[in-house]
Amino acid sequence: PRPPVTARIAFAATGWTVPGSGEEIFVMNEDGSGITPISNSRGDVRAPALSPDGKYIAFISERYGNAEIYIMGAEGLNQTRLTNSPENENDPQWSPDGKRIIFSRSLENDTRDLFVVNVDGSGITRLTNTAEISESYPDWSPDGKEILFSGFGGDQSGIYAMNADGTNAHLIMAGPLHYPKWSPDGDYIAFDGEPGGCLFEIYVMNADGSGMRQVTNHPGGCGNYNKSPSWSPDGRRLVYFSTNRNPTPGSDIYLINIDGSGETALTH
Repeated sequence: PRPPVTARIAFAATGWTVPGSGEEIFVMNEDGSGITPISNSRGDVRAPALSPDGKYIAFISERYGNAEIYIMGAEGLNQTRLTNSPENENDPQWSPDGKRIIFSRSLENDTRDLFVVNVDGSGITRLTNTAEISESYPDWSPDGKEILFSGFGGDQSGIYAMNADGTNAHLIMAGPLHYPKWSPDGDYIAFDGEPGGCLFEIYVMNADGSGMRQVTNHPGGCGNYNKSPSWSPDGRRLVYFSTNRNPTPGSDIYLINIDGSGETALTH
């Protein structure tokens, strides 16, 4: 199942809508209207991921100390903890059938490995176990057969793909590249990185790693970021955050067509 055509955008921001809170989760309409806080919890809450049917959100919360995986209804109700470990969990993403969530877990050797968990918190399974490479930012393919992720360290950093059971991991594109996301039809991969220097931009390439092209062009110099792309349900646009576009330093959320036209700020 795919998300509804009339999409909503979930994002984290420093909101202070709850006394003592830090980052919180908000939702808004695809035109930037209707911004609404929904997490309403103390402690940093971040990395929201909408379920395929749009009814639930997976997220990270540090309300009891370290970062753990939670899910809640799309309106913020029925917040339920899925993981309970001494390590920090990050980067949750739903499987296409909405039954499992993949995430990264920080390990003692300062690397990360990838795990999956059922949406009821059962069946936590480790997919990667590499001492030399840190795996982060996983994303399921639309057919559920493959998983994308970023690998750091070892012989080759870059974007990798593997089977959904963790086998046959292979490099697709080398470089300082992050947050890979499959397009809804599975034909393309969006990601961010700095392959050409010190400026982070959003890129798109074919699913096999060919045809890489730059989508965004930040007007600032080194140290500015266009990061963390996500696809619109129709596969025609990308939403992402961009730093230092306003007089006050910080981040705002932008929308752009995949051909690089029509860049629009959704938050201010």
